[in-house]
Amino acid sequence: MKKIFKIISMAVIPLMISAIAGCGNPKELDFEYKAPKDTVLKYELELNSKQTATPQGEEDKKGSQEERTSAGSTKISFVEKTKEIAENGDRTVDHTFSNVVISRTVDGKTESTPVTQADGKTTNLKISKKGKIIERDGTEVEEEEGASQDLFVPAIFPEGKKKVGESWDSNVENEVPVNPQTKWKASVKTTFTFKGYEKFNNIDCARIDEQVTTSHKLIKDKAAEDQSPVDVDISAEGTATGHFLYDFKRGIVVKAERKADIKGITVIKDKKTKKEQKSTVVTENTMNLTLVSDKPEEIESSKPANNAGTDKTEKEEKAPATPEKQENK
Repeated sequence: MKKIFKIISMAVIPLMISAIAGCGNPKELDFEYKAPKDTVLKYELELNSKQTATPQGEEDKKGSQEERTSAGSTKISFVEKTKEIAENGDRTVDHTFSNVVISRTVDGKTESTPVTQADGKTTNLKISKKGKIIERDGTEVEEEEGASQDLFVPAIFPEGKKKVGESWDSNVENEVPVNPQTKWKASVKTTFTFKGYEKFNNIDCARIDEQVTTSHKLIKDKAAEDQSPVDVDISAEGTATGHFLYDFKRGIVVKAERKADIKGITVIKDKKTKKEQKSTVVTENTMNLTLVSDKPEEIESSKPANNAGTDKTEKEEKAPATPEKQENK
């Protein structure tokens, strides 16, 4: 009997070890978006912002009458559908929005406003398999803009495989015209770190942490600056931390969180009197993106009743609007 038990043990134990090893997560991953064509995913996005404005000389007087605070939030549901996948992995995806609610808090009072006209609105993105935006609604985007993170495509992945514990950097600098005489110059530096694995809805996901530093400055045309009676200097610096969870088997992001603190300073100086006015605005932003459904039948049944902007028939297009529809416009 002992001999039989020993033989069985010698056969079973290696199988058990092999099974346990097979359940382990990969030591390295090639991060990329790889959901199949016609994949439908529903996400909920929540953005929160709090601003505190302080005039010159009041920076250290917290709670003073001069200090002004406001807050706001935006909640959005959207469905992402993978429409096409090119041979090189470029992906065409639609984002259809619903249940958009904007809230604003002033003097302790909060008002929430549903944005019903956004229900059923769709935007189209063409992105690389690494998450770089190539086109937005059929228009090619600038190189720098495409390499920036997007609310609806929260992660830009590195080239090649990365091991647990490895980091990589992303540096984006661009200039955005404000008017013919001025433009914003922005610099965003991000360090990503593959921290390991974390469960989401009982599914193993890779966790990527991010550390971000940003700087923005208003650049003025010298000729226009020389003609102006005042010097205006506007700048902002900020930091952000966050993480996202990547379902590496399906190739999708299932959750993303980010918290950012930005300090903006505006200085207006009268060239003649040399007097200057200075104000400081501190902004705290948070972002939370969560996958809430990957079941097409569940997503279809949750579409808003006034989602008539996506699949209207010719008859519906020509029909006069009902009083209820007129109110929603």
